[in-house]
Amino acid sequence: MIFHYNILFRIIYWIIGSIVILWLLFFFVHLFVPTQRLNDVSTLAADISDHLFGEVQAQKRDYPRGQSLDAVQIWIDACYPPGVAERTNAEKNLNSQEIIVYRNLGNLVFRMGDDQSTASKVIEAVQSNGNILSIALIGLGMLTTIFSAINSSEIGTGSGNVAITVKILAIVFPALVTAVASLNSIYANSEIAARKARMNSSMIGLATDMSTGLLGKPCIGVENKVEDVVKLAKDWNQKYSDILSSSLVSLGTGQGPSAPQKK
Repeated sequence: MIFHYNILFRIIYWIIGSIVILWLLFFFVHLFVPTQRLNDVSTLAADISDHLFGEVQAQKRDYPRGQSLDAVQIWIDACYPPGVAERTNAEKNLNSQEIIVYRNLGNLVFRMGDDQSTASKVIEAVQSNGNILSIALIGLGMLTTIFSAINSSEIGTGSGNVAITVKILAIVFPALVTAVASLNSIYANSEIAARKARMNSSMIGLATDMSTGLLGKPCIGVENKVEDVVKLAKDWNQKYSDILSSSLVSLGTGQGPSAPQKK
């Protein structure tokens, strides 16, 4: 009977250990190796990773900049066309200050769109990693409880192979729980997601202010003086800098300043 218990626990030991090691291996691959590069190295490994985390990867997508920011870009393109030939012709009727204003607004829209997209992807990654690691913690926590209970029972006493296997697993699983919990604090940090969400919300508010200030107005000229647009552009650039500063200040604290402070 003891012999059968010995074989059974050895089988369980190797099966559970192999599953945990393989899962952690593919999770690290999922975190650090781009899907395309993994596919170039090994299509089998890429297929396994896609099977384990395919639902998470399928949710990843390119995020639009938002209607307000697109509306500002449309206004800029109408007054300062993006095409080389069209822009060259448009610049013939513009002075240097007007050209600088258009280029500044275009650069601001590009940076805001890029920041919004990056923030949204970071939030999605944190949520996805959090879901995966939470499932891992639940499973490892259950196994830790089971083997801790077995270790305290008659099966875990003595110096036989079965007892030694149980004692090893009773040590290994709590260590894995600690390791996964540490990974959870790094790759599923809710403070990072909250900080990016606040920044994204502030960017959307700024984009709304920009679209409100420009839509319905003609291009820079007699009816829309360059001085007025310059004043708006300075204010928007300052607000953008304040948003970035607030995001950096909140790093590591989870809290930013109560209101943007003018420099």
